Amino acid sequence: MQCACECDFSYDERVLFWDARQLRRPLADVCVGGGVWRLKWNCDGMRLLTASMHNGLHVVVCAKVLGNLIGRCFALYCVYMAR
Repeated sequence: MQCACECDFSYDERVLFWDARQLRRPLADVCVGGGVWRLKWNCDGMRLLTASMHNGLHVVVCAKVLGNLIGRCFALYCVYMAR
């Protein structure tokens, strides 16, 4: 089954995930810190790379990949902070 998920970001440090069929409230809200600058989906559509202005790179993963569907649809998986 294909997910109808869209994501949105701004400089307020949050990535919002939306169900395109119901836009009243977001499915998930992941705080990555530092003001989100860019987003890039992986080709499988289950991982999202985020680039923050002041807080490095983050990988946000769909909870189905992690095998945990309790609580959240998406979870912060790893952070890269090299300079």
